[in-house]
Amino acid sequence: MIKKFCISFAVLGLAFFLLLTALAVETRPGNSAEGEKLFLMFCSACHGSSGKGVGEATKFLETKPRDFTDQNYMVAKSDQELYDFIISDKPFHGTKFLPQLELHLEPQQSWDIVAYLRALHQKPKGNPIEGRKLFLIYCSTCHGKSGKGDGKGTQFLNTKPKDQTDNKYMSTLTDEALYSVISGGGTYTHKSKFMPKWSITLKPQNIWDLIAHIRNLHRKPEVKGDATRGKNIYSKYCWNCHGKSGMGNGPIAKALTPRPQNFTNAPQMQEKTDLELYYAILGGGGATGSSKFMPPLGKVLSEQELWDLVVYIRSLKK
Repeated sequence: MIKKFCISFAVLGLAFFLLLTALAVETRPGNSAEGEKLFLMFCSACHGSSGKGVGEATKFLETKPRDFTDQNYMVAKSDQELYDFIISDKPFHGTKFLPQLELHLEPQQSWDIVAYLRALHQKPKGNPIEGRKLFLIYCSTCHGKSGKGDGKGTQFLNTKPKDQTDNKYMSTLTDEALYSVISGGGTYTHKSKFMPKWSITLKPQNIWDLIAHIRNLHRKPEVKGDATRGKNIYSKYCWNCHGKSGMGNGPIAKALTPRPQNFTNAPQMQEKTDLELYYAILGGGGATGSSKFMPPLGKVLSEQELWDLVVYIRSLKK
């Protein structure tokens, strides 16, 4: 009788242990936007608002807080481990300073923070060409075609849209901060109520594409173009359509509709920014809503060569 009882008790104990194990590894989908709010409230003092482990409180800590943007470290941790890290009073690195947030947060809130931590190190690469298309469709009405905040819709706004070509200001914003503004809208970030919540319309990848384009609006190219090198590239790839002198009268120009751009036309060329020329060369006519016959030379030219070509094309203007 006692033996049967012991066996039954052991079986029940094993079943209970397996149940607890199953519950421990169950993860929930988190909301990174909500997680960011919670992170700023509970975590940023030590980990910093960008998650790099450089918060104001670090000067009082014996152990440096974890850098959540460290891709190598973070990919080695499961979501469950990050969750346990947040709620446990015995975190992985053994520091006595991490508060037991389980006392303040609901389980779903902890999972929201996990989702935000993932966003800090799993930022996908945006496509600036796709971002430019989206910018012209959704953003240029207020922010203007070139991002200067001078769109036609500004006449109806009480607050002028931010000048996204202002490098001094834009460099103070992290990509994550831009993502929050675009996805959550102005109300979410305590800015203009006229800034829509684009996460309703756009997918996360769309927003990262937008950010990639916005970064190009205020950052100067990392490479400096050279007109002499650009002339050699032009004579190899461009003259058949645009002509040897850039007048849009190359040997095959008559067969094309629309006709190739006349690079010597000063008024037309002044309307185009260097970035627009760069995108047109990089992604082809389809990237900028121009001729479908313009090939994407970004597939065969380096970044340096692209800017060399831009500089040379600028030199053709009369």
